[in-house]
Amino acid sequence: MLCTASGGACQLAAAAEDHDHSFARANVTIAILVVILFLTLLFEVAHEEVVEYLEHRRLHHVVKVVEAITKEVTVLGFISLLLFFLTRFGVTMAINDKLLGQSSLERIGIAELKEESGNPYAAPTVVFELFESAHIIVFLLLVTFTVSVLVLLSVSLSTAQEWRQ
Repeated sequence: MLCTASGGACQLAAAAEDHDHSFARANVTIAILVVILFLTLLFEVAHEEVVEYLEHRRLHHVVKVVEAITKEVTVLGFISLLLFFLTRFGVTMAINDKLLGQSSLERIGIAELKEESGNPYAAPTVVFELFESAHIIVFLLLVTFTVSVLVLLSVSLSTAQEWRQ
């Protein structure tokens, strides 16, 4: 709280700190859900268009590649959801405490989350950070794999087209 020489300014600062952000939080949550829904629909429509285009061109072997990549993305999403639940229910924190114990910084973070009425199990721990890093690495590998498969697939299709001529 920032106070000046006059008592009124001190009260205004205190009133601003006590402002309820629940309405804004609800709006942001709705906006995030709308964006996720929009991106999901966009992904599904794009996937269907690609599959229909490939089937129309009789490239059934490429459809299998697209389906395999879609399956990998789905598995990665499931792993992300599982990690989210493990974190929210305190499993990653329990694993961290059992294997590594709690550092003073982790105890401070947990205390601050409890004060803010947040989820104390969501405090970043070493195990959580390792899970998150591994998840990001797997995602980057998936992106690299997808790009390399698409590049090699396009090269092989153009080479096959040249051989037919």
